[in-house]
Amino acid sequence: MRWPISTTNPAGPPRPLAGHYSEVPTLILSGELDSITSAAEGNMVKAQFPNSAHLVVANSTHVVGGAGSTSCGATLVRYVVRSGSRDIPEAIAQCAQDVPAVRAVGRYPVTYVKTQLPPGTPDTTRNRLAVTAVNTAADIVDRWFQSGEDYGSGLRGGIWSYSGYPKVEFDLEGVKLVGDLPMTGWITWNATNGNLHCALSFPTTSGVRRVDATWNTINSDAQARVTISGASGSFNLELLAP
Repeated sequence: MRWPISTTNPAGPPRPLAGHYSEVPTLILSGELDSITSAAEGNMVKAQFPNSAHLVVANSTHVVGGAGSTSCGATLVRYVVRSGSRDIPEAIAQCAQDVPAVRAVGRYPVTYVKTQLPPGTPDTTRNRLAVTAVNTAADIVDRWFQSGEDYGSGLRGGIWSYSGYPKVEFDLEGVKLVGDLPMTGWITWNATNGNLHCALSFPTTSGVRRVDATWNTINSDAQARVTISGASGSFNLELLAP
């Protein structure tokens, strides 16, 4: 037994080795952390295109130009296509050196009472339920964006499905981000402008029955506007979006 099995296409420089291609303006984008087509390989490609520019996008991985319509890579690609020039102004190319904030949850609790609240959010049962609902919606949208699946399961149970693009609609049935809070309802997300709206219902003993929320997924400082409704009436809450 031989392991690993040798590939029929071993790694190597671009072929043909002495090849030189068209002088059309060419943009070569590499992700700094890309282990599939590395920045070093981007340099090899640049050497074969006489009218090219090679930019390495900081803290990025594979398919830099397809990371979303508002991403740095997409912005650079649009400039070259629209202008017909590979000479990108510094004010635009600067984004390749910037490392955007990584938006992530602090932890994945088993129960909603352990949910981590955003700074400045009062610690109440009602608010924990609201934050859990918002986190559930954010988790579904982000996982779908990364995997592109037609349907899937919640972290701790339940199922969801999606339809449409760029206005994406998700249907949730008993989806659990935490083990004791199944959520049913819908999420709409506009992949072009980042606007998200969700309406999620769930059974609890606290009197809360439904959470409606809106926020923008592109803005790293976005505030989620939340309406909590149930047996105790309706309440409004604003918190830092996940």
